[in-house]
Amino acid sequence: MHGDHLAMGETFEELSIRQNANNVLTAKFIGDYLLIVRTRSIELHTVPEWSVEKQVFETYGCIYSSMLTESIANEAAIFARPRTDDRYHNWPTDSVSILSRCTIGESTTVRQYDLLPNLKKKEPRSPENKGLTSVEVLPFVYPAEYTRILDVAPSSCELHIGARGKGFWIQTRNVVTRHSEHPARCLIGFDITKARLEEGQTLQTVDPTAKREPRIVDNVLRVCEEDIYARTCSMGEVFWKKYSLVSADLEDTVGRIAVGDRDGMVEVLDYV
Repeated sequence: MHGDHLAMGETFEELSIRQNANNVLTAKFIGDYLLIVRTRSIELHTVPEWSVEKQVFETYGCIYSSMLTESIANEAAIFARPRTDDRYHNWPTDSVSILSRCTIGESTTVRQYDLLPNLKKKEPRSPENKGLTSVEVLPFVYPAEYTRILDVAPSSCELHIGARGKGFWIQTRNVVTRHSEHPARCLIGFDITKARLEEGQTLQTVDPTAKREPRIVDNVLRVCEEDIYARTCSMGEVFWKKYSLVSADLEDTVGRIAVGDRDGMVEVLDYV
């Protein structure tokens, strides 16, 4: 299994040639696996086992798997619910969602990819299962396409998501203050929750942006109707794209957002 891969229509050599233009956007440890999102692909690696002498054990379960996406991503974030049982080293039983911000021409979108659990997965570390294909040992099923897509402003950036499913991105919007309209850098909040289907309901009735009806209940992405934070900016900042609001980060354990500006000032906001 060492070096085995799964790529949509491309060989490993073709994928390697494109690595220079396939930069890493984000990565996350999930159990005994490392999930990596690049600009053009989604990759899965197994975390190596180390001995006391810091030597890598030779295991049967070394997986390298990759799927090429249909569009080039600028940013990405990974959401995986932590396991509540003692099998924390295993892949989650819930869907793992990847949010990626893509720009095609003048259109900017946030696309959601759901990695559904592989119900037919076999244990690659067992000697009797040596020689399995990558599809048989992957802990999830690669999606054929994105689950849902949202149109966002071209000025959007700083895509963040926490362990509880709350997240945000930053974009420029017009806000009304004292009966006047001004451009502002705004934090747009969103939440990822489980779709709870009642009898007779389909996923499309719960989430109209869903592209397909899954075999396992998907994660639903809901965007807040109002901004969770806004700071006005001048037209010069908009023209040169040099804003006073430089960055923001999320601490999802107690629900706080830290916002930093160009002068080094930091504001801490409650995000419930």
